[in-house]
Formats: sequence, structure tokens, C-alpha cells
Amino acid sequence: MMMDYLTEVWMISFVHAAGIVNIFWGTAHVLPLAIRYLVDTTISKYWMILVSSFAYTAGMCLLTMSTPPAIAGAMGTCSDYKPECIGEGQKILLYTALGLIAFGISGHMGSIDRCPRHASELYERSDINDLYVVPHSRSLRWLDKAAIILPNKTLRQQERNRWRLCSVTEVEETKCLVHLIPICFTFIIPGVVSSIGNTFFLEQAEVINGKDGGNFSFGPLLLLLFYYISKGRFTAFYEGFVGHLTSVGWNAVAHVVGFAMSMILSILCCVTAAIVETRRLDVVRSHGLIDKPDEKIPMSLFWLLPQFLLLGAADGFYEKGIDMFFSDQFPRMIFRYLKYIFVATMGVGIIGSTVSVYYAGIVSERIGKHNWFQDTLNLSRLDNYYWLLAALTAANLAVLIIAAMRFPYNYLSLEQIDIDDGPLMKMKIRSNYLFG
Repeated sequence: MMMDYLTEVWMISFVHAAGIVNIFWGTAHVLPLAIRYLVDTTISKYWMILVSSFAYTAGMCLLTMSTPPAIAGAMGTCSDYKPECIGEGQKILLYTALGLIAFGISGHMGSIDRCPRHASELYERSDINDLYVVPHSRSLRWLDKAAIILPNKTLRQQERNRWRLCSVTEVEETKCLVHLIPICFTFIIPGVVSSIGNTFFLEQAEVINGKDGGNFSFGPLLLLLFYYISKGRFTAFYEGFVGHLTSVGWNAVAHVVGFAMSMILSILCCVTAAIVETRRLDVVRSHGLIDKPDEKIPMSLFWLLPQFLLLGAADGFYEKGIDMFFSDQFPRMIFRYLKYIFVATMGVGIIGSTVSVYYAGIVSERIGKHNWFQDTLNLSRLDNYYWLLAALTAANLAVLIIAAMRFPYNYLSLEQIDIDDGPLMKMKIRSNYLFG
């Protein structure tokens, strides 16, 4: 609804509206990580839930007040849903409301003490009494110095400064985090692709007439329904796929193949969207609608269906894949932040979409003398932007494969040790590379 409201009532460009939506949702995804840290160090989760509830309620009230009829008398503006009825007061109220709502959503998410299901099953087993690490990381041996006890100070003095002396387990987990950084960077581009489903795809659906069945006022809603069906189906498929491979000990292969499939589906989605957008622009030109943005385009709504289905499938693989990968590979010292890191990674991608649009517009204007993003959809070249996203995702896939081959994956195994009181089960985390 927000895209439609901003473009139809505020009459701002669809690019500007997409930027507002993406920054809002990106912020709502990134903030929970910082709020979780505040909950653990400064404020209790109950106070945070209370504060975020007030913020969310206030945000919804201000959002209602930002509409033209709400405070037309106080602002001295008209009460119709038209751009001339939007004053500076309504704009301030809207932006403040979105900030409060984003904080409210993040506050609730950051106050939940719940690990992903896959993770809790992994680390809360009653038959595991101890944990030790069998590292396989030669490139980061310089970090081992953090676990060396210095002879010129007592152990108690050194233990007081956690920045100077760490346990062997903490050092090995830090190495694991460093190794995770290259792979985590490859998760940003899929988030950029995912964000176009709530913005540009919906804007395309709004301007299509749907000549195969009359004027579809519910067209975007219908396409979103197919998106969520596709996403749910492929999420379930990914869980079964990974479950089958992990049952035979192929955890690393399962994650790499899952991420690769997500990016391949994203590439197919962007290519399909580019082809459909080129077709839509051809129809616009043939019917003389270039300078008539309010006119509906005589084109079947179901031209857009494949890109929504492919995006749903890609998001299903993407979100579930990151969840299960983080659960398997992230060290225990930050396990309580696992879910928030997972959500923040998607949020960075959503915000990155706004950045990519901005720079793509600048570069396209300098090279081709025509900015791909104009005030209206008919004057813009979204097809070129979709081709760019397809190329970026293909390059990202190549980086993922290289990073995955160099990443030391953790494999879990239980080992029985006989002691005086009976057998003791210990869990080993062994590290090895995908091909070695």
C-alpha cells in the first residue's frame, strides 16, 4: 500500500517512493541487532518491549494523522487525497511515523530470547557434556597469541583484561568469524534483488490494465499471493533437501548448492523481469502512452507472474539458507545474536537496493546521457536495471563459489570417552574445507 499511496497521493516519483520503502524495511531489519545488544548490556527486555510498544503505537497514530483528512483544519490544507493537500506538516508526520514504527518493530524483534529452531536443537541436547574445537585454520595462527599467558604478569591480572587474554576456544571462534566475512558479503546482493519485489514489481503491476479479464484493481495483491505461495513451497523444499544431504554428512555441499540455487533463481528472475519490462515498453510506445503515465497499459497482468514466482523461489532458498548456514557455522560465543545477524544481513541488502539505484542512475546518465530512473515508469529503463542486477548476481555467484571453496566448514561429531564414573559424550567440532 505504501508504494501506491506515495506515488498516487503524494505524486512523488516511483524511484523516490521505492527508496522510502526500502530504507524503512532495511532499518527495521538492521536495528534489532543493536537493540539486542542494548537489551543484554543496558536495558531489560521488558522495558524494551514496553518502550517499543509505545513507539509503535505512536507511529501508527502519527501515520494516521499524516493523511490529508486527519488534520486538514489544523494545517489549513484541503482534505482530499491529492498532492496539493499534502503540506510540510504531513510530510514531517509521515517520516516521523515511519521511524517510530521501524523502531517499534525492531524493539520487539530484539527482545525475543529465541534461537532458530535448527540452532536450539543443535546446542541444547542433554547428552552433550562438553565442547571442544579441532581447528583447521593455518592462515590465522597469529590470533593464537591472544591465548598465550605472559610470564611477567599473574594469570589473575591477565584474566581481568579480556582484550589481552582469551581462551583457546574464543580464539578459534574468532578465526571462524573472520572466515565467515567473505561469504556473508555474498548475501547482500540477493537482498538487493529481493527488495525489488515490494517496490518496482508492484509499480509495474499497478500500471498494467490486465486485458485478459478487465481492469484488475487487485492485480498486485494477486501477484503477491503467488509470490508467497512460491516462497513457502521452496522453503519447504530447501529444508527437505538440506535434511537429506546433512543426514549423510554433506552439510557443506548442502549449503553451497542451496545458496547457488538461490542466486541462479535470482538471475532468472532478473532476466525474466528485464524481458517483460522491454515488452511493456514496446506496448507503451506502440500505443503512444510514453507521456501518459496515468493511462493503463493494455497488457496481460500474467506477463508479470513468472518474475514473482521466481522471486518467491529465490527468497525461499535465500532466507532459509542463511538461517541454516548461520546455525551450523557461527561460533557459540555470539549464538544469542544469530537470528539478529541473519535479519540484519537481509536489511543491509534492502538498504543496498537504494544505493544501487542511485549509482546506477548516475552512471547511466554519464555514459548514455539518459538516466535510467525518471519520474514515471514509462520514461524509465527498468529493463536495463534488471539486466544490471542479473550481471551483479552472476558475479556474486562466482565470488560465492570461490569463498565457499576456501571456507573451513564445521562438522559435528560425538565421541565417547571412558572415565571412572562411566562413559562421557563429548561433541567435537571438526573443521575442513569443501574439497579437502
